[in-house]
This record gives sequence, C-alpha cells and structure tokens, in this order.
Amino acid sequence: MKIPREIDEFIYGQLQATYSKNPEKVKKTLCFDEKSIKEYLGTYFPRSFVESYTIFNELFCQPLIKKIFLQKSRIKVLDIGSGTGGELMGLLWAFKGIFSKKKISILSFDGNKTALTYQKCIIDNFRNLLENEIDIRTGELIFKSKNDFEEKMKYITSKYPRFIKIFDIIINSKFINEFYREDGYELNKGFYASFINIAENFLSDDGIILLVDVTDTIIENDNNTYYSKIMNSEIIPYMQSQSSKLHFILPLSCAFWYRNCQDYNDCFQQRIFAVSHHIHKNNYDSRVAYKAFMKENIAIKILNTIDRNSCYKLAPQDLYGQYKCCVNGKYNYAGSRLSFDTFCLGNQVQIK
Repeated sequence: MKIPREIDEFIYGQLQATYSKNPEKVKKTLCFDEKSIKEYLGTYFPRSFVESYTIFNELFCQPLIKKIFLQKSRIKVLDIGSGTGGELMGLLWAFKGIFSKKKISILSFDGNKTALTYQKCIIDNFRNLLENEIDIRTGELIFKSKNDFEEKMKYITSKYPRFIKIFDIIINSKFINEFYREDGYELNKGFYASFINIAENFLSDDGIILLVDVTDTIIENDNNTYYSKIMNSEIIPYMQSQSSKLHFILPLSCAFWYRNCQDYNDCFQQRIFAVSHHIHKNNYDSRVAYKAFMKENIAIKILNTIDRNSCYKLAPQDLYGQYKCCVNGKYNYAGSRLSFDTFCLGNQVQIK
C-alpha cells in the first residue's frame, strides 16, 4: 500500500521526519527524545498506518461488522501504547471511506509525552480531511511491568469522566513485546492473555479488540522463539479456559478452530504488508502477527456468514517454498504446489 500523499508530505515536510531504520533502537521507545521520535515517525509510523488501515478496512468490508458500526452515533476508541499514532491514523483513514460524519471519541495512552504531542498534532492537522468529528484525549502513562499494567488499568478512565468507560474499538499495537525485551520473559509472561482479559471489561457488546505485535525472535527459557508463538501460547489457552466471553474473529483459523488447537506453542503466524511512499524511494515490508476479538454472541453470527475453508495459510513461504498452514486447528506445513486465493476478512489464503 502506498501511504496517502497528504500524510507523506506532512510528516516528511512540515514535521521533518526522517527515514532511519534501526531495529535495535526501536525495541525500546519509552525514552525517545525528539530526534528519535522524528526518526521513528519517518520509519515506523507508516508501517503502523498501513497495518491498521488494511486490517480495519477488511474488517469493515464484512457486512455485519459494517452494519454494526454504521448504526453507532458515536464510535469510542481506546489505544494503549499508542506512540506517534500510526495505528490510530490508519483506523481513522479507514473510517474516512466508510463511516463519514461520525463522532469519534479517542482515549490514547503512551509513556512518551513527545510522541503523544506529535500524535495529536498529526490528527489535528487532518481533522477536515478525515470527514469525522474527532474528540481525542491523550494521557502520559507509564507501565513498569505486567503487574503495574493490571493495576493501572483498573482505574484508567477515572481521570476522564467525559468518556464513557466502554469502548467500541480497543487497539494494542506493538506494545507488549517491549516488556519482554526490557525485563525478560519470565517477569512479564502472560502479558498477552492479561491484556485480553482486561480489555474485555472495557469493550462494548459489539466492539472489536485488535492486538498487533512484531514477529521477530525472543529468548524464552534460554531458547530462541518468536513473539508470534508467545502470543499464541498465552492467548489460546486463556480463550480455551472459557473464562472469557470473547471469541476470535481473526485469524480465521483461530476463529473457527481455536477450541481444537493443541499446537499453539509451535504455531507461527505472520502477515507481510508492503509499504511504499510518494516522496521518497523507501519501499519495504512490515511483518506482524495480529488477533482480533469480539464478544462471542456477535462473533458467532459473523462467522456463520463466512464459508469455512479446509485449510488456512498462516505465514509466507519459508526458505524451502513451503507454507505454514492450519488444518482444523492442527499446525503443519503444506507443499509448494498449492493453488490459493485471498479472502477479504483477514487476507488469509484459501488452499483449494
């Protein structure tokens, strides 16, 4: 996807963002100064924009989800660990084409005050173009650990009485991995499941939770594994425990088969988003794993409108040209001689 020209020109022109890929530096963004924020804005904001815009645009193309949000007079959004707001702008850009003239209330938290300043500046600059009435409140909030997150989330909206404490969209994008990097997996393990458990209490009856994170490696118990696998190994047992009223809607393999899944410790999921620009030549890929949830009763209604395939592609081809696939909750490899097409909801691959 090519970044909208207006955003390209604003962040690289007026905000003087720069492209500076630094995978190690970006692993911990809490203490970024203004120079680092501008580098992040020019390098990683566009990735988050494309991921969020594409995922939500696909979700909203599902007729029942689209109908639900068309009927809302106000859409309330909570973004935790929002940074410079790439995922928020992606969501608002998706609204722009489908849900114009809506009232949008946003509550956005991050631990970096400078990042929040740039986030609000970007959204304010595009208010007229976004075609919606946007009320955004940002709050500087530092979470020190999983336990600290759990405690602070109990009272997170008490400072914001004008906001109803129930949200229609809750986003957590590339936030949790930083806790595992900083303090190690053992101190904060279970964070993905903890987030889902807490977010459920803030979700409206027909709202959506979107959790996105990176897919690179992490050292767990002295062994290398992947954040995507950690996400599955924490969330799927929690969902199987029936202590939640939530249900997957994405990925479709999880949505249809998570109750049968026994391979969640080994399951690696990844989607690649192509990102390109108008005003400079940096074209690149962004690789993430993501999960989307709704309350079970509405999720079942949505899934009943979708033809279930026998197999879903979970990740791109490996070095040997094989696909990682899910078949009825079983994680396996499939051969390279498979025909496939792309399904709108989640862009997973149907293997015929």
